[in-house]
Amino acid sequence: MLSVRFCLFAAGLMAAATPCSAAPATAANADSKAGWNPLCNGQNLDGWYIWLKGKKNEDPDHLVQIHDGEIHMYKDAPAGSPQPSGYIATEKEYSHYHLRLQYKWGTKRFAPRANVKRDAGVLYHFVGKDVVWPRSVECQIQEGDVGDIFTVNTRLTAPVDPKTTNVISKVVTNETGVVRTNQSMMPIFLASENGGVPVVQGVSGGIRRVIR
Repeated sequence: MLSVRFCLFAAGLMAAATPCSAAPATAANADSKAGWNPLCNGQNLDGWYIWLKGKKNEDPDHLVQIHDGEIHMYKDAPAGSPQPSGYIATEKEYSHYHLRLQYKWGTKRFAPRANVKRDAGVLYHFVGKDVVWPRSVECQIQEGDVGDIFTVNTRLTAPVDPKTTNVISKVVTNETGVVRTNQSMMPIFLASENGGVPVVQGVSGGIRRVIR
């Protein structure tokens, strides 16, 4: 089974997000705070890297900042100004995890998405080279619809009967979203590269947070 990274991104949107945390995917800690390991230390981006304009860790305009334990995207960028797409990604790889995060929208919007919904997401099962956008599966975080699943240069199937089972259900309370299947808290996916042999099975994966 392949272990891959997490990636988080924001599309002219995210003002702040609390540090992510992850725990082993076991029933014992699925609904408990015990056993969670923070992926961000709340002070700096140790363990993460920034990908902007095709370059790693080059952010002269400080589009990614951390204040009061929260990650801010585009904090000081002027409203309506054109801003690049990108992401922050974990240096470490993960597998068999339960991931959670909190987010909050800011008040500003940026070109080229100044007149559309704010959009962000978590890219997991990310494999291959850094590029906008990398090969992965996306859990979308967008105004009005959180939890949609998109494949990015991959194909995704689930071992259930679509005629009788809702594969993915979205549970959203205020601004906190949880994606789960009908049958289990931990979805089971088969993700394959370009329709080929599956490279990721089950709930292994990594994280990226996207800036777009």
